[in-house]
Amino acid sequence: MNLREAAQQALEILEEIHPGNMTPLAEGAWSTAITALRAALAEGAMQRLTDVQQEMERKPLTDEEIDRVWRSVDYKISYDNFRLAIARAIERAHGIGNKNG
Repeated sequence: MNLREAAQQALEILEEIHPGNMTPLAEGAWSTAITALRAALAEGAMQRLTDVQQEMERKPLTDEEIDRVWRSVDYKISYDNFRLAIARAIERAHGIGNKNG
């Protein structure tokens, strides 16, 4: 069991406890523990999402994707416009930049 799983299990157990049977001091500690576990689990989930997004963003284009990008550009334009068109097509392939040009 990893740390995230242990925190999730602890949270589930704490959430099953009815605070009405506790002293005010115990109820405060119970509430603090639940809040801390929820925050830690949410932060961990956000970090995992960020890690996945960064990994996806850094993924290089496949040969097929490069070929598709190259073929998407009009070859009958000036060299300067062609260079920019290739760069913009690569940006679009990576999900960044203007989708229309």
